Amino acid sequence: MRPDEFVAILRKRSDPVGSSKLKSAFAHSGLVTAFDEDELTVLAGARTPITVLPEGRGIIVGTLFSKDGRNGRIGQISGADKRRLVASRGSTLLTDFGEAM
Repeated sequence: MRPDEFVAILRKRSDPVGSSKLKSAFAHSGLVTAFDEDELTVLAGARTPITVLPEGRGIIVGTLFSKDGRNGRIGQISGADKRRLVASRGSTLLTDFGEAM
């Protein structure tokens, strides 16, 4: 795998050992744990942009861009924007941020 890639793994909440087994299986890939909550584990390369939402409510993998297109890539989003994303159940990700050109 390239260092900017990731693997997202869904598992049963009733399988607490599953996460450890999966991390071991990918240990040779150079991926590290970026997120591990409830039923979701995300392993990512060191260069993969990761944004973790408050209270373990989710994760954004990849680069965000400003909606107006003038500011280009957004390095980090504010805590307020993260809380709005959670409250909107992700819809502000589509309305407030743009696409790569």
